[in-house]
Amino acid sequence: ARKAAIEAELMTGIHLSHSTVQRISKAAGQQLSEDWKSSEDLLWTEKLPDPERKVPKLHTTMDGEMIFVGKRWREVKVGVAYERAEGSGVSRAAYCATLSPAAEFGRRWRTLNHLAGAGKCRDIAALGDGADWIWKEVGKYHPRCVQILDDMHGIDHIWNVANARFGEGSAQGSEWMDSQ
Repeated sequence: ARKAAIEAELMTGIHLSHSTVQRISKAAGQQLSEDWKSSEDLLWTEKLPDPERKVPKLHTTMDGEMIFVGKRWREVKVGVAYERAEGSGVSRAAYCATLSPAAEFGRRWRTLNHLAGAGKCRDIAALGDGADWIWKEVGKYHPRCVQILDDMHGIDHIWNVANARFGEGSAQGSEWMDSQ
């Protein structure tokens, strides 16, 4: 909270004590959690309507990252649902995050996608790093979507093939990777 108070003052010129920043952050987090829970409950009781507009293509992704919180390391799970703009870039995006286990996060991620228009979209693509929990949640809630392994992890797998075929660190393996 001290670092956040310092950064807030640098950005806004407004001084807040670290205890004030902590109190406001906790209250905002609690409200966000309650809002997500309410939307999830409505979705699972089929009382959350589809958004009015049709979404031609929805991109969605999720990942986990270790953070130090409450004097210990925990995995925060983060999801995003977005539409691409004409050409390149993003036209709309929505996010969710939680410290909850994967199955609870999956429900939140499914709610995020519903709010982003998944119910009226036939073309959904999910990007992930290959973690089992990610593909399990994707398969559970969007079994027909295109599942895409991200570039970095895909390249790691291709390097494993190159090393197995040509020997680790070999020039032949490097040449083969260049052609891939």
